Amino acid sequence: MNRMINRPLLQIALDLQDLPSALAPLQKAAPHLDVIECGTILCLSQGMNAVRVIRSLFPDRPLLADV
Repeated sequence: MNRMINRPLLQIALDLQDLPSALAPLQKAAPHLDVIECGTILCLSQGMNAVRVIRSLFPDRPLLADV
């Protein structure tokens, strides 16, 4: 992400306990997002599997894991 951005970045924080519940809003919002965050709750309940799944679905988006 080495480009000049003259606007705030839009980030979604996925703080849900299971992956299917997290993926539903992510799929809807994805076209408008700049950054995806696997929130603490999702990481604690699903582990790094959640990060791997989301990375595979959105390989070109910055992905944060709040662990």
